[in-house]
Parts: sequence; C-alpha cells; structure tokens
Amino acid sequence: MRTISIRAAVTLGVAIVSLVCARPAFGDDSTATNQEKEKVYKGTITAIDATEKTVAVKGLMLNKTFNAAEACKVSLEDKPEAALDKLRPGHKVEVFYQNTRGVLVANRIVQHNLVLDGYITAIDPAQRTLAIKGSGATKKLIVAEDCSVMLKDEKVSTLENLKIGHSVSIAYDPTDGVWTARKIEQNAEAFVGTIQAIDAGARTVRARSLMSEKKFNLAEGCRIVVEGKADAGLRDLRIGDRVEFSYEDANGVLVVNRIGRDPKVPDPENAQTAKR
Repeated sequence: MRTISIRAAVTLGVAIVSLVCARPAFGDDSTATNQEKEKVYKGTITAIDATEKTVAVKGLMLNKTFNAAEACKVSLEDKPEAALDKLRPGHKVEVFYQNTRGVLVANRIVQHNLVLDGYITAIDPAQRTLAIKGSGATKKLIVAEDCSVMLKDEKVSTLENLKIGHSVSIAYDPTDGVWTARKIEQNAEAFVGTIQAIDAGARTVRARSLMSEKKFNLAEGCRIVVEGKADAGLRDLRIGDRVEFSYEDANGVLVVNRIGRDPKVPDPENAQTAKR
C-alpha cells in the first residue's frame, strides 16, 4: 500500500512540473503574432495621406484604412518600385497586410490598372477629351496632362495622332464619377494607300502604296470612317480613294479594323463603286 502511495505522489509531481513548464510567460503573445498569416484586401483607393502614411480602400462591402509599414513596398502597374505618394484616389489596388490587435498594417500595396477597351467615337485634343464605345455604353473620358499615348511597338505618340474609329485600350481612374485616362494604347499597324479593288461580298479591299500592294480582310465590326463619321460602309469607298488602314497581321492575313478616307484627297471624277 505504501509503495502505491509513493508512485502516485511521484506521478502527480511530474504532472505539475509539466504544466508549469508549458505555461508561457505572462503577456507574451509574440509567437501568435509572428505566426499570423498575411491577408489580402482588394478595392479602390478613396483617400491617401502620405504624411501620416495611411491609405483608405473601398472594397465590395467595406471601407478599410491601412497604416503603411516602415518598409511597405509599393508597386504600380508600370513601375515595380514606387513611393507611397505615387498612389492616388481611384487606383485599384491589392493590399497585403496583417491585423495587429485591430490595427491594419500594410506590408505591400500593388496597383492594377482599370482598363477600357473599345474604339474612339469622338476626340478633341485641344480640350483633352475623348469618347470610347466598348462592349456596353459609350464612355466619356478626360485625358490627364501626363497621360501617355503609345502606338505599336511602344512608340510614343500624341493625342493628335489618334482618330475616330481607332481601336484603343485605355488605363483610367474613375474618381468622383469622372473617368480620367492615364495611358492610351493603339496597337494596330498602319498602311496608307490608294484603293485598287473592293469586294463587298468577300469583304476584302486591295490598296497600293508607292512600295507595295496589300489585300485586307475586314474584321467583324470594322469601322469605315468617311469625313470624320464612323458609320460609313464599303459602298462609301471608291477605287482611287486614298485611305488609311489600321490592321493586324495574323500570320500573313491582314485583318483591318478601321479604314479611314482622308478628307483632303478629293474623289476621282470617274470613281468606281464597290462590287455588288
């Protein structure tokens, strides 16, 4: 009986020592904090204070305000490393953060462009405005002073070189209901020549420049622009017209999405119309 009591006492003592050793120091929760997983929040910036290093972001349901960490990394769509003050209201962002006792600390902020694809229905370089028709309704945009205009192969251009009917891709900010264009890309190749043949049935046009002759296949939805109006048709073009083609080269097949007739070049007196 005495042997059993001694064994029981020893077992109880070991259990007590184990509990004491397993208990963390009072108030020490650093392990739990360090193991906390980083979270991601997506939304649009509504306010930013670069001095206080805070960023307010509106998501689908909630608004959240983040405090930028000392080493917070900011990257823009076209600039992998940027400063916090390069972010602005209207930017679409992903915020990688941790929640430390209710305080949201941003470790990384990644900006993504909002992009509108469509074709130009109106443009005023002097007033820096344009209208774009996409898959839905026509949208009007203000062109920012620092907006970049890029042609195919990253060639820098200007608003004056964009025309009604051009297909474009526009990065924009929808701030306070005003859509502001920040970058405009027009990636089609260009060819200027004189029309040699038109086949409305096959939807093809042949044109010749001083150096070459090309055959173009009309894309679905191809805009034909005559005198600044983008609602013309093949019957409005004539053999002998000098026109500009905006097209893509699909493995040797030239697919045109815009044909524009230069209003400065008069129609030939004996112009022929398109084949029926």
